Amino acid sequence: MLDSRADRNSDNVLANFRYYYYEPALSAAAIFAVLFGLSTLLHAFQLIRTKTWFLIPFLIVETIGYIGRILSAQQNPGPYTLGPFIIQSVLLLVAPALFAASIYMELGRIVLMCDGDRALFVRRTWLTKIFVGGDILSFLMQSAGAGLLSSGTSSSINMGSNIVVGGLVVQVLFFGLFVITAALFHVRNRRNPTEKSRGTPWKKHLIGLYIVSILIFVRSIVRVVEYAEGYAGYIMEHEVFLYIFDAVVMWLAMVTMNWIHPSEVAALLRSGTEQRAFTNAWKLEKVGQRSVVELGSGHAMKHLWQENIPLEATKHPFLMHGILALSALHIAATVPSKSAAYLQISDKHHVIAVSSFRELLSEPVTDDQGNALFALSMVLSISSLARASLRTVERPERRFMALEDVVELLYMTRGVRDVVDTTYETVSRGPFSVALHGHQAVPSAAHALAPELKACFSALSSLCDDISDPEKSRLCMEAVTELQTVYETAVQTHATQALHSGHIFRWVAERSYEFLKLVQTRHPPALVITAYFFVSTGMLEHSWYLRDLAQLGFNGVANALEADYGKHLAYARDLIASDLATRPAPPERSYTPGPPDGSSNFLTEQIAKQERSNFHSSSLTSSIVTMVANGVNKTALHPKGVVPQVEHTEIEEELHEKAHIDYERVAIIANPSVPALYEDALVYETGSAITSSGALSAYSGAKTGRSPSDKRIVEEDSSKDNVWWGPVNKPMSPEVWKINRERAVDYLNTRNRIYVIDGFAGWDERYRINVRVVCARAYHALFMRNMLIRPSRKELEHFHPDYVIYNAGAFPANRWTTGMTSATSVSINFAEKEMVILGTEYAGEMKKGIFTVLFYEMPVKHNVLTLHSSANEGKDGDVTVFFGLSGTGKTTLSADPKRALIGDDEHCWSDRGVFNIEGGCYAKCIGLSADKEPDIYNAIKFGSILENVVFDPETRTVDYDDITLTENTRCAYPIEYIENTKIPCVSSNHPTNIVLLTCDARGVLPPISKLNTEQTMFHFISGYTSKMAGTEDGVNEPTATFSSCFAQPFLALHPMRYATMLAKFMSEHKVNAWLLNTGWVGAGATTGGKRCPLKYTRAILDAIHSGELAKAEYETYETFNLSVPKSCPNVPDEVLNPAKAWTGSTDFTSEVTKLADLFNENFKKYSDQATPEVLAAAPQTKSAPKKEEAPQSNGTTESQEKAEPQAEAAPQQNGTAAQTETAPSSS
Repeated sequence: MLDSRADRNSDNVLANFRYYYYEPALSAAAIFAVLFGLSTLLHAFQLIRTKTWFLIPFLIVETIGYIGRILSAQQNPGPYTLGPFIIQSVLLLVAPALFAASIYMELGRIVLMCDGDRALFVRRTWLTKIFVGGDILSFLMQSAGAGLLSSGTSSSINMGSNIVVGGLVVQVLFFGLFVITAALFHVRNRRNPTEKSRGTPWKKHLIGLYIVSILIFVRSIVRVVEYAEGYAGYIMEHEVFLYIFDAVVMWLAMVTMNWIHPSEVAALLRSGTEQRAFTNAWKLEKVGQRSVVELGSGHAMKHLWQENIPLEATKHPFLMHGILALSALHIAATVPSKSAAYLQISDKHHVIAVSSFRELLSEPVTDDQGNALFALSMVLSISSLARASLRTVERPERRFMALEDVVELLYMTRGVRDVVDTTYETVSRGPFSVALHGHQAVPSAAHALAPELKACFSALSSLCDDISDPEKSRLCMEAVTELQTVYETAVQTHATQALHSGHIFRWVAERSYEFLKLVQTRHPPALVITAYFFVSTGMLEHSWYLRDLAQLGFNGVANALEADYGKHLAYARDLIASDLATRPAPPERSYTPGPPDGSSNFLTEQIAKQERSNFHSSSLTSSIVTMVANGVNKTALHPKGVVPQVEHTEIEEELHEKAHIDYERVAIIANPSVPALYEDALVYETGSAITSSGALSAYSGAKTGRSPSDKRIVEEDSSKDNVWWGPVNKPMSPEVWKINRERAVDYLNTRNRIYVIDGFAGWDERYRINVRVVCARAYHALFMRNMLIRPSRKELEHFHPDYVIYNAGAFPANRWTTGMTSATSVSINFAEKEMVILGTEYAGEMKKGIFTVLFYEMPVKHNVLTLHSSANEGKDGDVTVFFGLSGTGKTTLSADPKRALIGDDEHCWSDRGVFNIEGGCYAKCIGLSADKEPDIYNAIKFGSILENVVFDPETRTVDYDDITLTENTRCAYPIEYIENTKIPCVSSNHPTNIVLLTCDARGVLPPISKLNTEQTMFHFISGYTSKMAGTEDGVNEPTATFSSCFAQPFLALHPMRYATMLAKFMSEHKVNAWLLNTGWVGAGATTGGKRCPLKYTRAILDAIHSGELAKAEYETYETFNLSVPKSCPNVPDEVLNPAKAWTGSTDFTSEVTKLADLFNENFKKYSDQATPEVLAAAPQTKSAPKKEEAPQSNGTTESQEKAEPQAEAAPQQNGTAAQTETAPSSS
């Protein structure tokens, strides 16, 4: 008979303990044993077929558990024996924990299949460890508790029940976290899908995980309640709960896994998720066949490329992708008109091939993989060489490789020995063995070399002997000896058979990493030797993938060589027969190598007068292991074939996790010092130099100014309703953003070193944002080190960025990507908090990109107003903010010796006062002198960086008047270099005065006007100044220029939002607003007027600061309805009112009306969001904007781009279509 509940609640637990508090149903146990058995058999079939074993423990345990229950049920009505009870009790309790471990591991595999690490909030490598660790803890607790429950002692039963409840609670908690993690991954990866996730069934498998997780979650909750109730509980005494909430639930979970089996994920991981991408890829198959045909020389090699390698590719998708990438390069090389499009296709397949290649190399190579890996190494090597040659097609004016690219190519080829060593046994036994012959040297044929070439090698040996360091001397001597053997072998081989490219490139494959390091660090003898190696590649230039490599490589090395060593390349220059005189050279470089007259071709003069007809292309056995062509990730092997285990920094880990920066391959130089950046710029960046003042001179390439037409904002849900869309902020889709971001990251992964600069934007600690810059140039790193606020060493220890800039400016955007209109792209993603730069090396893009971020982040998230202004503070703490476009005098007027400078360009106004955004200044240098701008002139010293200036190559003195490169010459320096600067650059006081600066060339605006709130909003939104006549072709009279909020290129929100905030702050803090005209008085600039003297402007400012002007008597200036003072200390009264001062030949009223109409026409595009009061502040003419005239758009008319010129974009310079920023300059 069943025990009563009263008995079970007695204190004597042991005396009343029973195995069951009901009679176990035999039929139910049998049914579920059969159901679980059938599901287990199906799982077993699926597991054996797919070799996916991680579900086996759960299947076995659950089935055996119900077999144990059958055995117990057969003993009804008792007595029950301990063995079957323990089997069913323990196994049915802990089986779901084993199941949970399986689905935890499956989520990790799904993420890996999708390459979706970025969609996780926890690193994938920790994902399985965390959840399986929790599951193991739950399993052990439940197992221990179940064992105690079965022991039959009073204390053990109580303790066991508590432990089981604890284990179940742990299981429930971890399951809840797991479901949240999976759901977040789902949402993020669906919103921004990775390349690999397209075409893979990741959503289906996540749905399966959700179903199973919910089922186990429900079962665990019921079990918690069951054991929490104890033996007096309702659930414990009714068997039906066991079958409904355990048996049925777990059986449904098993069936779900039968239906959506995890083996599919494992199979895709083994074969490569790229398998599904082949449908479209096979369209290149025919081209692929033609490409590989041209790679074979001789019957054996042709058979290898035409038969063996394609056959191997059908078994290994990564090899097929490599062939397709090479085929696309072949089309790019042979059909220049389609080069860019096919380079993009090649990039796609190359990335997939290399990704799989790297994964396979990280594990022991099987015999089945050996031939495929070796073949892919050949394919990738040829692709790398082809890309190096294709640079000539992409940039015809550049007939040389940068030394950094030369070094990368050498490292690529050097990697062959590691691959050969890894796969040699497999390759040497099979059909691919013919490809190894290129590394077998033939007997010396020194007599075949021309006497001049022998003399060169003799001179190179002497050069090596003169090296003082014995180890460096040995490395260079070995390189010379073996290079001579390469020449001799090539000559002798050519006489009897087709020349194998391995004969040439084996020289690099056999070099030590120490020698390559000498080349990398510009060791002169090593560079000379390497130059002669590139000469030898000219023997293979008939191969399409080696076109111009000899010239490009030789010129790149020659450019990096010191002038004194140029004599050692004289004969090599004869051989290479190239015209280096056409290459761009920096102003200071005095040595420009070039060929002598009558230079002859190497092939016809030096290969023992042999005919070229016997030369054929062959497979390149010197293959790539680690570095690949520009645009893809690369990983370098350690010289001994094993990458040493090192502990990586937080910065390295974050870049590796968030951007897949390969820290094993790329040297990540984090927050280097100024001297270190100077050194790297001088070593690695052509044209960099230290000027006579101590500042570093650098060149920004073709772009010498910002490119506002190429700025784009990602259109995504979190920000799209706030952004002011139109010509200022062009939308970019998340898909295109992802393409550009990956392109930038891939480029950074091809560099030998990248720089990371961490800093703050904003001096107020409450509102500042943490910015990280990742770039490839020391110039860019030093620039942003100056422009950001530099954290202390302690702050850098655990610095985590709010925004990250990926600057790959030396690498172009793909103009065929949707929405791209040029090779330049500057894009910001407010959701991902990242900025990506492609196709421009102009450093100002980074500074202004962060400014745009602040124009969004501060108003939207913090109710802080971002200002394109300068600011200073008086001795009494009164703050003045100056707005103004270029030429209005903003920089000069804010640099007041009687007031402390807060900043000269970018500020924020918060509830705590005014603070500077930047840690440095970015000033225009054109026409700079110690007399005109002593503060800026004296700030150009060590630590500063000069952009695009010209200087004397001997004295290194900068000529600030030289506009050969651009009129937009600039200097970036730390703000503390300016005397009288307030450090920290923040004021706890709110502005007392706001000054809107303008430079009216028509002579009709008053020198000073007092504005009310609505007038301030109107003129703030208008942002007016004049473009002078004669500055551009076709400009015959002063032209009005408007830039909304004096910052239009950087605005993220509609101008009315900023104006409304400005008005609110002014009202709250009782701020005076002024319109200060530094332009012409008496008449227009073209009709005899004169610029308002600086002394009068200074006197007006003094009166504003002293408060005298606020107390003055005012009169109304008609049309513009401005309040003009009748007098001002130290300023003639007649100057203050333009109507009274007018002496021009044209009608004054007519000129006023013309300017007023321009104001009104410009403002119409904003009037849809303007209040009636603000509209009433417009000049009162027939053209005054009205509410009903406003266009129905987001504040932007279709004609805005034409009607509203970019105020800070200068005319095209030196034939370059770069729009150049013109920063504030002095009056």
